[in-house]
Amino acid sequence: MTVGMISQEAVEQALRDSGCGETIIKEYFSLAEEGCIRKQLNLLSAHRKCLLDQIHREERQIECLDYLVYQIQKEAEKK
Repeated sequence: MTVGMISQEAVEQALRDSGCGETIIKEYFSLAEEGCIRKQLNLLSAHRKCLLDQIHREERQIECLDYLVYQIQKEAEKK
């Protein structure tokens, strides 16, 4: 099976590289067999949202660490 000009193997590798697990990959190809392009796009969009949510959580964690470092440095400068 190909997706446009992209082989199934290339699509599967792209899904794996983007962090999709076996469940999402199987669902993606099942939807492809059914011709449900809109549902495939929705599935990819949902995974993208999960990735962005993870990034935002980690950004907040970095901000907390940065603030802690700032506070420690500020306190050290007083001594």
